[in-house]
Amino acid sequence: MWLPPPPSWAANLCVLLVPVGDAWNLTAVFCMCLLRGLDEQIVADLNIHDPAVLRAREQLEETNDMANKTKRNQKLERWIDARRRHHLSHAQVQMARELGMNPMKLGQLDNHDQEPWKMPLREYIEHLYLKYFGKPSPDEVTSVEELWRLRQQKKEMRRPAGQKPVLGPS
Repeated sequence: MWLPPPPSWAANLCVLLVPVGDAWNLTAVFCMCLLRGLDEQIVADLNIHDPAVLRAREQLEETNDMANKTKRNQKLERWIDARRRHHLSHAQVQMARELGMNPMKLGQLDNHDQEPWKMPLREYIEHLYLKYFGKPSPDEVTSVEELWRLRQQKKEMRRPAGQKPVLGPS
């Protein structure tokens, strides 16, 4: 996997690190995880030969890799948050998505307690769906998590065999 070169300020940072008691082990691991591409320089500058530090670095990298692999799409994550915040069912979330609603704006519609002329959000979504699509609910309901899982499977199928996923900012 190709990594961009580290920023110019990062090389000087390694030299500035001074071991303070037992904290230098943690500092070294922290720097190796943040400053990709400077591992050898950090090990040389801090004179690290402790296998525990190197093992801790490997464990942190594995943890970071796992976190990046399971990272959801930001748009889908917003719908998951909206479902929890407004107590919507999977079907209501799917209806709102098909209607083109913005998950960040659902709070403006879900204030029927303060504005009594408004319908509760759940009923409003169902009412609009019936009005525009002529049916009370979608034929097939798929949760947002399931949709994300299916997209990930599709992405894995398109990837050539043996090639690892590229982890990085998304």
